[in-house]
Amino acid sequence: MHSCLQIYEVLRNIFSALNNYEDITLDLQQPSGANGVDVRRQTLARLARTCRAFSEPALDVLWAHIDTLSPVVACLLKHVWSRHRRGLRLNGRVLISHWRGIEKYLTRVRALGKLGRSVMYMGDISQELAHTLCGHPWPFLLPRLEKLFWSDSSHESTHLLSNLLSPTLTELHLHVMGNPLMHSVLSNLGVTCPLMKSFSTTGLDPAASVPVSTAVAYGWNQLKSLSTEAVDGPALLHLSTLPFLEYLQLSFLSLNRGSFKYKSRAMRVFP
Repeated sequence: MHSCLQIYEVLRNIFSALNNYEDITLDLQQPSGANGVDVRRQTLARLARTCRAFSEPALDVLWAHIDTLSPVVACLLKHVWSRHRRGLRLNGRVLISHWRGIEKYLTRVRALGKLGRSVMYMGDISQELAHTLCGHPWPFLLPRLEKLFWSDSSHESTHLLSNLLSPTLTELHLHVMGNPLMHSVLSNLGVTCPLMKSFSTTGLDPAASVPVSTAVAYGWNQLKSLSTEAVDGPALLHLSTLPFLEYLQLSFLSLNRGSFKYKSRAMRVFP
């Protein structure tokens, strides 16, 4: 093997380019459409098993962005889960040793989901399995997650969402309907995810937008992009002072304007 192929950064760039290449034909037999396996992901998985030099960079690229949590479940031991016509189901208890066995994959995930597509469709993963994923032994299921796209409003899914909101998150896109648990999750976003730079919601009612306003007003000073249904007066004033804000879209202002007082001399408006 050439010495340059033993440099992690070189291999990472090669595998990243491989992952983004649309016309990979390294495998003579195309993957079956039934299981939905992408040729690029198959190739990266095989490269990770080729040799020690390839293993770490190939796994990093393979797990950097996953569309759903199904790959996480699939890495658990076969007797723990099974695939049915309607999706994945839980068959047995997940032990601490099982979690430790997949920890090296979970810490590699940087982005989950795809814009415009549900990342946690309950028809794909059963409610019991979603509940089990919340029973991991760490503070967060994906501790290095930076981008999250979410579009499921069920109670089980919202509970799982709360387990994915790590302090490393900088981009969050929600297409959800409000429920009491979702309102609770949203109200703590400013503290839970202080590094947020891009945030968007669709489908929320005005009442659910008030907690979002609180998160914006008290937690997010690095925000660059915000798209949501409504914010209250204090949140709007806070947004006007953010130095990095580049994009702002509001469907309508919240009816909660009691404390909204505008003082043009005391602040810079949208610098």
